[in-house]
Amino acid sequence: MSRDRSRYRAEVESALDRIRVQVDELRRFKTYGARTVALADRKRDLAAVRSELAELVSGRAADDSAAPRRVDVRPDPVEHGEQVGPLALVESG
Repeated sequence: MSRDRSRYRAEVESALDRIRVQVDELRRFKTYGARTVALADRKRDLAAVRSELAELVSGRAADDSAAPRRVDVRPDPVEHGEQVGPLALVESG
């Protein structure tokens, strides 16, 4: 594996790990009753990491093809007040 590819892979894995940690943290805070206003900074941090990952991946795709492609990032369901996964059971029950 080339050095560039190894670095790219490490950066993607790091971003994905940070996203997982931050999503888990947001879910814990919501489970314990934290309000949206209290979570605003954490949500902004998560959005920044997601954007970083999207730029990283779209940049790699542009390097691999002649035409650059746009990568759409799915909106954060927690940020938009949707109930997901275990939270749906905790909040509705």
